[in-house]
Amino acid sequence: MAFQSTAFSQTYWNKLLGKRKRNDVLIGITYKNLWYDDSTPVTELNEANHTGGIFLQDEIILDSLSKHKFLLGFRADYHSVYRLIPSPRMAYKWSPNYKFIFRLNAGTGFRAVNVFTEDHSSLTGARTVEFVNKIKPEQSYNATLNLIYKMKFTRSSMLLWDYTMFYYHFTNKIIANYDIDPNKVIYDNLNGYAYSGGASLNVSLAGTGKFKFNTGVTYCDVQSVNKDTMGKNISVWQLQTPKWSGNIILGYLFPKYNLNVDITGNWYGPQRLPTLPNDYRPEFSSWFCLLNLQISKTVKEKLEIYFGAKNLLNFIPDNPIMRPHDPFDKNSNNPNENPNGYTFDPSYNYAPVQGIRFYGGVRLNLN
Repeated sequence: MAFQSTAFSQTYWNKLLGKRKRNDVLIGITYKNLWYDDSTPVTELNEANHTGGIFLQDEIILDSLSKHKFLLGFRADYHSVYRLIPSPRMAYKWSPNYKFIFRLNAGTGFRAVNVFTEDHSSLTGARTVEFVNKIKPEQSYNATLNLIYKMKFTRSSMLLWDYTMFYYHFTNKIIANYDIDPNKVIYDNLNGYAYSGGASLNVSLAGTGKFKFNTGVTYCDVQSVNKDTMGKNISVWQLQTPKWSGNIILGYLFPKYNLNVDITGNWYGPQRLPTLPNDYRPEFSSWFCLLNLQISKTVKEKLEIYFGAKNLLNFIPDNPIMRPHDPFDKNSNNPNENPNGYTFDPSYNYAPVQGIRFYGGVRLNLN
């Protein structure tokens, strides 16, 4: 049970400056008031929090043809709890022609995180939630490189290649630790740093043809680096975060029958999972794919019928819940029935536990 109220206001001034109007200047101020309280075991935001900020941005056109643009920005927020937090940023864009766009961005940011509204999974299991210290806001330093290339495919369509490299460096990263105690989720700011780095490639078909296509692949290395009792840095792969993932969208229109066939899906690589002492389940998940199919037909101009299937490959994770028959650990101390001392724990799960599902329906367009 929770109550939240939010008030937000922003005003800004925008004007083109300079003899050739090459400086697009934006100046503004913001204010946000947040009240949040809930019935969870620990709620620190149980009073109004105020955040006021100012921002200044200048987008500069570097040449007469607007092929080169450079952006400088600075933001300063004053939080009633965390005080002054500056956030500078910069960006560069180069577009020599309509086929190619190059972007480079770098900057900083912060988040005042409410754990239970963003990580509600901590309260869906059987573990006790524990806070070691007062949580500080997360801060990040990031850089992103993006390339877009448009390649002609047919007379009426083209392929869009979208490649991105990214790196985020976090300080005060809020970590949910499942490893210290099998019966607890322990939250604290990381005594070190965390990072998320990787690359993604997305290819899509844009045009007016009967066929639609979009696919992408992402590699992401997410680790936290913490100091042990000897002062040595220890790197840990983030829980339930696959290094490899991707998506696919395929669609085809049969004009003669007014029939659309669409296949959508997401696939994931191995993830590190929270295990219990002497756990018989593997520490890493297997590769899996969640595939969906939908077939729709326009019967009349405004009437459409459809049917399909979700989780077409019928993938269900193995043993997603430890001791599902004993959710309150009434028999966990029985050495004959439970010699390894396992406790009820659903935090291992990493995919939907529903297999293939079929559906159908009717759509009526009233426009």
